[in-house]
Amino acid sequence: MTATPIPTLLATAPNTAIQALCDRVRQKSGVAECDRLAAALCTIRGRTRALGRGTGAYCIFSSELGHVQFMADTTGAEFLCEIQSHHFYVPVERRLTDAAVILISDSGFVWPVGKQNFARWFSVDTEADVDALAQFSLGVLNEIFGHAAGSPVSVTVHVPG
Repeated sequence: MTATPIPTLLATAPNTAIQALCDRVRQKSGVAECDRLAAALCTIRGRTRALGRGTGAYCIFSSELGHVQFMADTTGAEFLCEIQSHHFYVPVERRLTDAAVILISDSGFVWPVGKQNFARWFSVDTEADVDALAQFSLGVLNEIFGHAAGSPVSVTVHVPG
């Protein structure tokens, strides 16, 4: 995992918020946990077979109070990222402080409509981009869902057979 800013993922707006979050994660969390999340993302990258039930490659990073999930596209160029929302799981509403809403909005996520999560597509060109997504995920779990920095995150990975 690299400790430098990520040129592709973080070079465009609204990624200033993401860069700041990644910087905070690098200061607080161990490299090993970020590497573990990045490895899960690498496992699913480009492994979705098609759109449809059971054909998507995904991973879910969970803490006790919420989760961040990713689904890979078929080419390895993009990930759909979702942050668990209060529309999908009502207790999340208590976690949506002003700071959390600003972080989610400034990171380019779409506010959920109906029973949906906060969602955003990320382009990934390099392993460094994948590392940044791992750091971002850990930061969301820490800062929005109250996951203790340095504690292991639950990781679920699914690759269609």
